[in-house]
Amino acid sequence: MAPSTPNLAGFCAATWPVFTPPLTRGKYKTREEARRDVFDYIEFFYNPQRKHVRNGMLSPIAFEQLQKLKLQGV
Repeated sequence: MAPSTPNLAGFCAATWPVFTPPLTRGKYKTREEARRDVFDYIEFFYNPQRKHVRNGMLSPIAFEQLQKLKLQGV
């Protein structure tokens, strides 16, 4: 959307909770709540399958495996 699009503020306000990382809730009552949110972030929000331009269009998992192979000298 272009910045001059009408209702941009409304669109952003409506979609912000969808794109907000789960780790922005603030303080946690228990360590288990914090652990659960970190796990959810890593498994669902971070998306380890998504390809990234900066690492040669590899997923984070594939990039990590490639780096391990390079360190082993394979």
